[in-house]
Amino acid sequence: MESASLPDRIEWDAKMPFIGKTETRHIFLGIGIAGLALTLFLVILELVSPTSASVLDYLFIGIAMTVFILFLAVIAVFLLHIITKGGNLYHFIIDSDGAAYLPGKDAQKMTGTMAVLGIISGNVTAAGAGLLARGQASGGIRWKEVKSVRLIPDEKKIYIARKALVNPVLICCTDETYPVAVELTRRYSKKQVS
Repeated sequence: MESASLPDRIEWDAKMPFIGKTETRHIFLGIGIAGLALTLFLVILELVSPTSASVLDYLFIGIAMTVFILFLAVIAVFLLHIITKGGNLYHFIIDSDGAAYLPGKDAQKMTGTMAVLGIISGNVTAAGAGLLARGQASGGIRWKEVKSVRLIPDEKKIYIARKALVNPVLICCTDETYPVAVELTRRYSKKQVS
């Protein structure tokens, strides 16, 4: 696409799915690393413990707990995928300042409903989770904060990592907006886009 014909700013609405290769990999990686750390902790605890239990017992317990938590995560993600009919709708923006995403009405309803149900049920944890989710439902990044940009063409996504290594930004595109979004990201980020 010629840069002369590119707009300076693009805005669009797209679904941010719960189930995708990128999301699934991040969920499994996060839970797997935590499970490995827990298993290692249990094995070390057994090695320094004066009890006669086998290290293999603790190894099995740690692995079984990790697999169980992964199973629960898969069920939760699958249920969210069904409830939201493929993901929540978000509004995406790429311009000379940076890239951002804002929640659509369905994402706002979901986080608000979670907070209200937590308050009604007296579950402070669920209410807090809903309020935190509402605060994290939008995000963005300024181009000067960008460490790297990775394209995921088969899913029409742009993954933008921060220099601080926390809160990366995932931009989900439609078939029509993906080429323009990629070119604008290349133009403004001034980073090697891979």
